[in-house]
Amino acid sequence: MQKHILGRGYFLNGLWPLQSILFFIVHNFTSLNSGHKFIFFGTLLFGLLLVQFYKENSQDRLGLLWPCLGVLLNFGHLPYFENDFYRYFFEGKAFLFGLNPYLKSPIELFSMVEFKEFLFIGYPGLTSIYPPLIIGLFAVFSFLSLKSALFIFSLLNAVLIWWLIGFLRRLPRFPNRYLPLTLIFLQREMCLNYHFELIAFLPFLVGVFSTSSSIRVCAFLLSFHLKFIGGFGFIWSLAQRKYKEVSYLVLLLIFSMGLFYYLGMGKGLGIKTFKESWLFAPGLINLLFYGLSLDFSLAKIFSTCLFIVSLVTFLLWQRGKVTVTLFLFFIVGLFYFSPVYNAWYALWPGVILLSFGYRSGAWYLALSPLSYYYFLSIPNGLFLVNALLHLPFFYFLWELREEYLNPNHNQANQY
Repeated sequence: MQKHILGRGYFLNGLWPLQSILFFIVHNFTSLNSGHKFIFFGTLLFGLLLVQFYKENSQDRLGLLWPCLGVLLNFGHLPYFENDFYRYFFEGKAFLFGLNPYLKSPIELFSMVEFKEFLFIGYPGLTSIYPPLIIGLFAVFSFLSLKSALFIFSLLNAVLIWWLIGFLRRLPRFPNRYLPLTLIFLQREMCLNYHFELIAFLPFLVGVFSTSSSIRVCAFLLSFHLKFIGGFGFIWSLAQRKYKEVSYLVLLLIFSMGLFYYLGMGKGLGIKTFKESWLFAPGLINLLFYGLSLDFSLAKIFSTCLFIVSLVTFLLWQRGKVTVTLFLFFIVGLFYFSPVYNAWYALWPGVILLSFGYRSGAWYLALSPLSYYYFLSIPNGLFLVNALLHLPFFYFLWELREEYLNPNHNQANQY
């Protein structure tokens, strides 16, 4: 029987340059406002359309040519709403000069670090919130101009995406029909918006699916040193009943946190501000803070307590055992009960859930662009946008309900 054209590698491979061409047109031939709408609605609807039509049994491989072409077509174009990368490279340069970005903010370092794009740094009065290893990585780019550094960083992300796609294809439970949607998400957030999320996520994913205890410990520790969420890998080790491995991980994480404190992290305004007052596209806190008009501090406390109660309830449901399902619930709950949820954070719950065959992971990726509407002036519209943005959390709970009613089809704990 002839293979459907949507199952051919030519079509799937072509999505990358097609998306790049669309972004190129938006950057050059549309006004800013129409560009916003085009990117968000176009990316979302196009991705969902492909989810419906792409054949699940396709075994075609993605070539490295297409990620590279996607980067080349967007060379020199800065993304909408994103300025994090200015801070990445500034702090990397300061680190290279022996300055401490945890103790001094960019404003305080301005006279000591030559950086032409300094005025574009967001919140220049706040110190760094990023782990030392990722700052050290960006220090490597300090010898280059910003345009060259962005191009190489974007190309690095493209190579990692190419590796990730190949890795996901080999997972028995990952539904291949969602690869185009995954590809579009990664293209937008990693190559066009220059986020380092994928660099921190890949070691975590390797740790989850590795059969070697030493590799898992190293992978989770590396992920933690790139982004703090990676430290929660010890919950996966608990789910695998690797208690010796858990003890090693916890000790190493405690030692790492001591090292971070020694370097000055937590002493500056950056971490304190992020913990105490940062609010962006929250889940439950959106309902408590905006909907019920609770005090922000009280809303955070209530949300944290409810998350803990949910975990304890889930643990009791699992008969007191830390299971793979509990690990997945922790990952998705972490973002729903948190006061901050950026579009690129969807990489964690989205890809991990899809790796275990949960369709809700696809909706994390598909709906992630909605968080960018927080940058727009939409009177009385953000509450609805936020409800849609966090809808995948409840879809995941529905999938767990289906497993509870039919235990023989528990996808995660059969791993």
